Amino acid sequence: MRAFEPPPRPFALYAGGISPNKNLALLIRAFSRSEARSRGAQLVLAADYTSDRFKGNCAELKALVAELDVGRQVVFTGFVPDEELCRLYNTCTVFVMPSLDEGFGLPAIEAMSCGRPVIVSYGSSLEVAAFFSSW
Repeated sequence: MRAFEPPPRPFALYAGGISPNKNLALLIRAFSRSEARSRGAQLVLAADYTSDRFKGNCAELKALVAELDVGRQVVFTGFVPDEELCRLYNTCTVFVMPSLDEGFGLPAIEAMSCGRPVIVSYGSSLEVAAFFSSW
């Protein structure tokens, strides 16, 4: 398997599943309108979208990326092994997890343990995870 190399420029990272409750359509729309995008930043979505056939919405997300014309800035990595994911966590500018409904939110904890700033949705278990990691 070919390694995914982190972008050489600033990038926001999402790591997790690709399903509607992850709220990635909102993330892509927000990124498409952001000043960071206009300055050349990228959005990296690290997720195994080929094995999540139950609730996966990767096709819809890719269509949205095409509709918003941000295909050069939004990267779908596919499955990323732990070693490469660790490198992504350690090199991202910010980690984002806008989930509407999340279990524990382990990717946010992993990003924080790498010293990265984390943006999470309001009113979920992610808030609690963010509070305790900064405590």
